[in-house]
Amino acid sequence: MTQRASPLFDALAGLPDAVAAPVTMLGDPLVLLALVAVGYWRAPPVAERPRQAFATLVGIGLASAGLTLALKSAVALPRPPSAAETGYGFPSGHALGAAAVYGGAARLFDRVDPTRRRLAAGALVAAVALSRVALGVHYLIDVVAGVALGLTLAAALSGPRRASAAAVACSLAGLALARGRVGEAAVVAGGAVGAALGVDSADNTPLPVRVVAPGTIAAGGLGVALRSVDLPLAALALGGGLMLWGIVALPDLAKKS
Repeated sequence: MTQRASPLFDALAGLPDAVAAPVTMLGDPLVLLALVAVGYWRAPPVAERPRQAFATLVGIGLASAGLTLALKSAVALPRPPSAAETGYGFPSGHALGAAAVYGGAARLFDRVDPTRRRLAAGALVAAVALSRVALGVHYLIDVVAGVALGLTLAAALSGPRRASAAAVACSLAGLALARGRVGEAAVVAGGAVGAALGVDSADNTPLPVRVVAPGTIAAGGLGVALRSVDLPLAALALGGGLMLWGIVALPDLAKKS
């Protein structure tokens, strides 16, 4: 089954990469994880229980990654012929992840003006989705489906426990179905289990920057390594588990030290 381009697809694909490439990073899984991790650690007063809100976003983000891997292999639709990226195109993982995380933030950040948070989330999701088409790596249907699925996750997962359970279920589905991206699926599955095992802190005291900065570097470095280095699946799953367990457990670990 193939997809056809459209005039709108052609117009978006003609936008310069210099504009689209930086924007598309706002939907990259590691960037989303970094943003949510820093929010979880710093616990800004965007919600009545900010750390709980960001813990929910951790689960939502992991669920979106697992769901993306499962659906890409299950549906197996190709990317545009000139795409610079390999693998299946439907749905767009960047669009799905951005809609899930930013859409979840718009729902969970109840101390931010509703209009502002919805406009901000909508702008971010639209920008990421359109950037994927502008880069020529997805058809319009890929990003539309990704946004719809991401917003569905954001609406359905209302708390840390439900989000964590969904993350485990979606990541295991991704691991079972993944073709060509089994290593990535192992990292996500390990991460979902690690996040579920981590004791998310009910204390909303912000971690100091002297803790957050090295934590971000350590988690980001491990994430890049797991993405880049060819390791056995067990090692990838363990690495993903340690990374997410560390993110969730850091507030309690810092308090005890």
